[in-house]
Amino acid sequence: MKIAVVGRGNVGRGLADLWERAGHEVTRLGREGGEVSGAEAVLLAVPGSAVADALEKLRGIEGKTVIDATNLYGVHPPEGFASNAEFVKSKTSGPTVKSFNINFASLYGRLGEARATPSNLWCGDDGAREVVERLNRDAGYEPVRVGGLEKAAAQEGMVDPSCVDLPQGEGDGSGGDDRRHRRADPAHHQPQERGDRSAASVERHERPEPSQMKEHPLDARCADGHRQEDGPVATNSPGSRAIAQETACPACVLQKAPVPVSGP
Repeated sequence: MKIAVVGRGNVGRGLADLWERAGHEVTRLGREGGEVSGAEAVLLAVPGSAVADALEKLRGIEGKTVIDATNLYGVHPPEGFASNAEFVKSKTSGPTVKSFNINFASLYGRLGEARATPSNLWCGDDGAREVVERLNRDAGYEPVRVGGLEKAAAQEGMVDPSCVDLPQGEGDGSGGDDRRHRRADPAHHQPQERGDRSAASVERHERPEPSQMKEHPLDARCADGHRQEDGPVATNSPGSRAIAQETACPACVLQKAPVPVSGP
């Protein structure tokens, strides 16, 4: 497949590498934009606030299948839209999906080590299903559809900025140095040494005690059939990816999230 990747940050560069290894023909573009008319799919992996500018600099984007991998941190989608993905569709008029925005790019190189294929959520147009699911699998993920494009705002908001502490001063998703996009973007997450974190941060991220952990089997699934990550999960700690009876899996939460309403 011919793929145009827009964004030279960790997500764009990482996915481009994975797709090239899978045999795809990848064109890599940065903030300067370029020609995408020959692409069968376009990945948009730029800072959330740079979506409009990035689209303006792309030639031949009309009608293309676009995978929006952006997130919003401290910024809002373009005026009149509930999500970046819906804005993208309004500009391209082609099949549009939201995907690859909630998985840490720093783990791309370890996907092959997982005992069970990790899941990756996507939402959007049925017309893009074949493309997005193939590219998920070729990157090393099992795709899980959670709804139409109206779910994009909920998916963009799945990563809570208060849950991740990141070092400052590195480049943003497009290779620049805009620190507004650094705080909690999965694209830039790198584990920190405990000595570098505040006491409050250490308490928030402390691993639960063994008594709080519950092993679940390989290829475990929730009641609705969504695949869970392998390994122990905390059943009573805040923010854990629990599969306990009282906690729904992320895919279930997203599917049942209310649809945001555009406008003031």
